[in-house]
Amino acid sequence: MDRWFDLPCISLDRNKGSFELVASAGGLLLVKLSGIGAVAKALYVVNPLRRLFNAVSLLPEAFGVEPTYTAMVHNASTNSYQILMASNQSRHRDRTTRFYDSAVGSWTTKSQLPRRFCCSDFAAKAGVLCNGWIYWLGFRGYYFAVGFNLRTGVWSKTRWRIPAGVVGPHLVERNGSLLLVGGTDKLLWRMNCYPAPKSIGIWELDRKKGEWIETLRLPKPMVKELRKKISFEDFCCVGRNGFLYISDDVIDRVVAYNMQENSWHWLPAPSRPGHSWTIFEPSFDATV
Repeated sequence: MDRWFDLPCISLDRNKGSFELVASAGGLLLVKLSGIGAVAKALYVVNPLRRLFNAVSLLPEAFGVEPTYTAMVHNASTNSYQILMASNQSRHRDRTTRFYDSAVGSWTTKSQLPRRFCCSDFAAKAGVLCNGWIYWLGFRGYYFAVGFNLRTGVWSKTRWRIPAGVVGPHLVERNGSLLLVGGTDKLLWRMNCYPAPKSIGIWELDRKKGEWIETLRLPKPMVKELRKKISFEDFCCVGRNGFLYISDDVIDRVVAYNMQENSWHWLPAPSRPGHSWTIFEPSFDATV
């Protein structure tokens, strides 16, 4: 059933700043309240089905920091959630990783984010949980993947070289494997020109070889339709539980890929296009 549903509205005070949907997990949404320059002022955990939200207080030293890496994890056995925040922008001297656990209702600090992970703002999208690690993509003239080990609380830079010619890449988890989704146009990439990608490909990580293996590409008719709007910086992609969704920057044209059935199809246009999206799995039981 391909239908869009309007979730119940949550009354957050928009006079305090701008709100941004940054992550989701276990039927909960993580919303960031930002001030001038996208710096974090507050975090809200929302269960839209129950119309409940919880304001997660930031540590005093974290107030006003612009988080580069953000993630949310839900623990079904304890019905609790964890939030990870870290900033590595050069203007922020504080590179401490902060970890919130709703089971104890407090923040703890983890290892310092290595300085070599400094990256452009647009490259660090929402983290992807896979086998006890949270992964992000960074950009320093080239794309690279970084990971945070939830058990040890330590950061690590992977050795997985992003395939040449891939633009606007995204990470997606599928049944314990990592997928890379990105536009491809090797010739124009080498010319330092960033047009709408001529093709969109999917790669799966071969962990033994440490290489990305291309598995398939978006059907040409769908690429042709998406290219009318997609460009280098506004290519959108999310995925979870065997489904992948690709869209333009206003999310009014969405391609869905069923990984189990290896089938592609268009979703109907949502009633209200937006600029921020995530995979949401509704749950009345999830506690804020």
